[in-house]
Amino acid sequence: MTDQEKELVQLAALAADIECLDELGWRLPCGQTLAWWNPLEDDGDAFRLLSYLQLNLKVTTTPSSVFVTCYNDFASSSEWLYTEGRNITDTNASYRKVIVNTASKIGKKYVN
Repeated sequence: MTDQEKELVQLAALAADIECLDELGWRLPCGQTLAWWNPLEDDGDAFRLLSYLQLNLKVTTTPSSVFVTCYNDFASSSEWLYTEGRNITDTNASYRKVIVNTASKIGKKYVN
């Protein structure tokens, strides 16, 4: 994971009240502790983030692209466009990316 991705995940966690326990893992708002949490790579983690923050997800598809918009009352992000010709092999990556980007924008509001 790059430093930029790590920062996005940490800000997203802050927005969702998910606590980083350093080497011990992550504590979810429900009290569950996970050894690994990365909504950029894991569909379940991204879905939980979407749920915790009560985000709305809008998906528009064409035969060659997927356009995903994620928003709530605090932040919006429509900057992620995922295109891979006619054979779209990992549309979930675009969903995860836009969810984490939106959550990180919410998390930034807590830092500033």
